[in-house]
Amino acid sequence: MIYKGLAFVIGLLSLPIEWVISLLPIQRSGRHVIVRMDQIGDFLLSRGFLSAVTRKYPDTVLVINSSVKSVASLCFPSTELVAVNLKKFRLNVVYRIITLIQLRRLGAECVIHPVYSRHHFIVDSDAIIRASGASRKIGFWGENLGGLRQWAARFGAFWYTDLVDTQAIHDSDKYLDLSRFLGIECAPLYSVEVPDSTFKVSTPYVVVFPVANTWQRQWPVSEWIATLKQMQTPDLTLVISGDKSSPVIDAIKNEGLINLVDMVGKTSVVELLSLLKGAQWCVGVDGGGIHLSSSVGTRTLAIVGGGHWGRFLPYPSDQPGPVTLGYKMDCYGCRWQCIYPNETHVPCIANISHVDVVRGLKEWSLK
Repeated sequence: MIYKGLAFVIGLLSLPIEWVISLLPIQRSGRHVIVRMDQIGDFLLSRGFLSAVTRKYPDTVLVINSSVKSVASLCFPSTELVAVNLKKFRLNVVYRIITLIQLRRLGAECVIHPVYSRHHFIVDSDAIIRASGASRKIGFWGENLGGLRQWAARFGAFWYTDLVDTQAIHDSDKYLDLSRFLGIECAPLYSVEVPDSTFKVSTPYVVVFPVANTWQRQWPVSEWIATLKQMQTPDLTLVISGDKSSPVIDAIKNEGLINLVDMVGKTSVVELLSLLKGAQWCVGVDGGGIHLSSSVGTRTLAIVGGGHWGRFLPYPSDQPGPVTLGYKMDCYGCRWQCIYPNETHVPCIANISHVDVVRGLKEWSLK
């Protein structure tokens, strides 16, 4: 919360500097620029749209979060990428100014911001939109959230020339609406081709992503431990993975599980893709790891709550994707504004039983 507040304040204080940058002379290149500053899962879901635009406009530039650069390079080897360190852009004014000037010099004719929840990016992606100098600035109208977030979205809307409204639920369908607005043929695309790698773990093995990036998406550690205890066998290696360690990881490691390998924070994204490709199956909470696993064709089970049910997971029924396990409640679609306060875990996650998870995984193991 402190980080977000500080980033917002710095973004507001930077507005006069950004206004000066917007006055710098610009030489039009006629190029399209796509600004996609979010994380790996969102990037993979947008791949079909990004491919459609770069196919029609081969000189398109992708402005991306530096955390997804390695995967973006795999997916778009012939496309110019500009990787931005998002945290540094938000908190370091000098880096912010240099980056904005660099992006303005691209001379974009059209800049596209294909992120539905624009209110999350008012201090970074919208700043790039403002500084780009493009004659067309296209994005989504976004969510009807109310409160401060709605104000942020409305404030950011001022800088766009075209905002596309969509009633689609899943993000991949939202991109279809955006592509139709642009007059581009688009189809969802989830797979990633992984190069041969010497990165190996003893086989057979499974990969587990037990840590969510927000507390609302977190499955209780007791359920994780019960699941892994029932899945452990002398012939199966359990590989736990993720960005960084956490109390959940520590609790699992302290249970004395057999054949447990800790790969948390020890792989690059490309190495992780290779690791996932060789796995028997993968299980985890809603997050980038689940989308990465599905993208390489590994059987994947996702433990998902109802906050954004249907927007990211599950995938549309006509598309291949993870098996999604949830606990249906009347309040699904709350955008994680949970109506059950003072809970350690939101009930739509906590009520998913390890019994159901183990049953699904054991059915896979028998195939």
